[in-house]
Amino acid sequence: MAVTHVYIDWRKRAVPAESEDYFSYLKIITLFLDTPGPEAPFSIHRMALAGKTLGKEIGQWFGPSSAAGAIKYVQLVALLPRPHLIRS
Repeated sequence: MAVTHVYIDWRKRAVPAESEDYFSYLKIITLFLDTPGPEAPFSIHRMALAGKTLGKEIGQWFGPSSAAGAIKYVQLVALLPRPHLIRS
């Protein structure tokens, strides 16, 4: 994701510079925050809930196939429009 949104040679600096690349980095990191909220569609909470839709209980092991299915599910849900999160 970082390569797609910033550049292949971009690296996080020790002292963050307020640049477009840095804000893109923050946006990507926010997607994976450890929170069940909609601002973090790829959190562990969302992955666990996605597993439930695949018949896995929370705390149950996800094999490679289940993990891939959960990733696909959270990605599809993340692409849904969420007008309540859009800030002007």
